[in-house]
Amino acid sequence: MPVVGMAIMNEKTLVKILTKSLKKAFWLVLPEFGVQSYEGFKKVDVTAFKWKNEVDVEVVPFECKCQKTARDSFLAALGQAVEYQRFFPEVFIVTQNDKLFPDQKLILEKLGLGLMMINELEELERGVEPSMNGNVLYDESLFSNQVRNRAVLLLVFNELFPEACKNSYFGGQSRGELWIYNKPIGEVQIRAWTGIESASYLGINIEAVKLIRNITRNLDLDELLAVFSKLPPEYTVDFGERATIKDKSGHPIRLDRQKGTIPIEGSIFESQRFSESGFSACNLAKEQIQKEIIERSKKLNFYTHLLIDKKVWDVKSTLTRDQYFREIHKAKETLDEIYRRLTQWAE
Repeated sequence: MPVVGMAIMNEKTLVKILTKSLKKAFWLVLPEFGVQSYEGFKKVDVTAFKWKNEVDVEVVPFECKCQKTARDSFLAALGQAVEYQRFFPEVFIVTQNDKLFPDQKLILEKLGLGLMMINELEELERGVEPSMNGNVLYDESLFSNQVRNRAVLLLVFNELFPEACKNSYFGGQSRGELWIYNKPIGEVQIRAWTGIESASYLGINIEAVKLIRNITRNLDLDELLAVFSKLPPEYTVDFGERATIKDKSGHPIRLDRQKGTIPIEGSIFESQRFSESGFSACNLAKEQIQKEIIERSKKLNFYTHLLIDKKVWDVKSTLTRDQYFREIHKAKETLDEIYRRLTQWAE
């Protein structure tokens, strides 16, 4: 196994050193960024994001491989890197440092791929620069529908909550989604979400039985109703349970992370689950809150999910950086009062 400095060089080490270097250069970084290919989801090892200008985002994927030699690593990464060229204008292969053979350089230049190597000082060395003009596979519609919307949401949310990426408060990216939040799991969160060919949403997210039980025990029903009634109709409520993997007796044993929230059978939210309009928070009656949220929460012993959110922009939107930020900040301000109340009641 190749050794760099004091570290044993393997793919995990490559990813760690690359990520550290990108963050130092003020890129936002996501691991295992998923894109929907012909054979299912493909996960890019490391993907870096930043604003290119006031309208365009720059997204750069890195396919990392560490085999016995750098040449072996290059050949092992080549197929995946070429596949990613359909989704990204520029793609890099990352390997351990070694001699770059003429045929490797020729292949990279012909395909428009870039190459980086990590040297003995654990530093990135640029071997070959990628060429967007050489990337004949690039499909701008795939970038727009699968990559750009997640990139914009990540960058704008991180402007609103700068600690989000620093603390790795994100998930879902390997399955073509992105949810990013301001607090760790287990607390009342402001969370943003988007997926492939999906609009982007911002809202309040609670996925812990203990929190929901505390809230329903401590809340003032009239206060909650008053706060809900102030929200515009486009702010919707969903109360459900997370899908679980069950044992032979039918008892949930752990969260099924391949599935999302499922509606509670017979609840008022079930019929609205896949509706474009959703169930408007301002339309909830006092009796409905009591029956559909408070009473039902007492019967859910495992994974519950309360979400209050709104669509902040469509997947095809072409706003400026400042306009995106204003939209998400406006939604956050609208939710501030109920977020504050729920946080207090959760304690």
